[in-house]
Amino acid sequence: MPLPEKLEQVLKTRGYLRSAHQGAPSFGIGNTDYCILAALEHHPDLIEVDVHRTSDGQLVLWHDDEVEHAGKHLVIAKTTLAQLREIRLSDGSKIITLEEAMRLVKDKCGILVDLKATGLAQGIVDATRASQLETVVVCGGDFETFETIKKLEPSVAVSFTPDVIDLVFDGSRINTPFLDALTVNWLAATPAFLKRFQTRGVRVIAWTVDDPNKMRELIRRGVNGITTNRIELLSSLEFGG
Repeated sequence: MPLPEKLEQVLKTRGYLRSAHQGAPSFGIGNTDYCILAALEHHPDLIEVDVHRTSDGQLVLWHDDEVEHAGKHLVIAKTTLAQLREIRLSDGSKIITLEEAMRLVKDKCGILVDLKATGLAQGIVDATRASQLETVVVCGGDFETFETIKKLEPSVAVSFTPDVIDLVFDGSRINTPFLDALTVNWLAATPAFLKRFQTRGVRVIAWTVDDPNKMRELIRRGVNGITTNRIELLSSLEFGG
C-alpha cells in the first residue's frame, strides 16, 4: 500500500523523504513546540514525534516514560495533562499534545508518530481528524494498534519498526499484509533488504542518520526516507561527482 499522497509525490520527484527526528533537537529539547517549529524552517517531509498517553487519556509528545521536573520524576501514564502543562522546560519550551503538534505542521509537512505505549489507535485517529492533517504515518511494533488504525482511518499509513531478531533474519520473518512502510535502523537498509520489501510495495525509512556521507550512501542505495537529528543537514544535502 502506498504512503499518503503528498509523500508519494515527493518520492516521485526527489526520490526520498526527509524526516526530522523529534523535530530539530540540535536547536532545543526534542518533541517540544520549539523543536517542531525549528524543524519546519528546514522543510522536512515528516516530523517524527514520540507519543505517550497521560493518566486522563490525553496523547502527549515525549520520548521517555518519565519527565524530570523540580527534582521529581513524573511518570506520564500516571500524570494528568494539566500537571504536565505546568512544566516549563529548560529552554522555555513546553510539552504539547499530539493534536497540537499536528496543527503546528498542518499545510507544511506530515507527521510520523512513534508509538511509546499501547492502545493509542483511537486517540491518534481522533487527533488526525480534529486537526485535519492529511499526511500521517504511525510507526512502532504494535500490530494491534496498526490494525485498529487501518479499520478506523485507512488514510493513516502504518510502518513497522522491526526488532533485532527480525533484522538478524534479514526481514524474512516480517509479515507485511497491510504495512505501508518499515522504519529500520540504517544498518539494516542493505540493498538486499531494500529489494525484499520495495518489490512488495513497502517503503523503507532508515533511522537515525546524522552523517552526510551515510545519508548520501543510503540515498544511492535507494532508501525511501531518512530520519535524522540534523534536518538542517539533510535538507541542504548536496551530491558531488
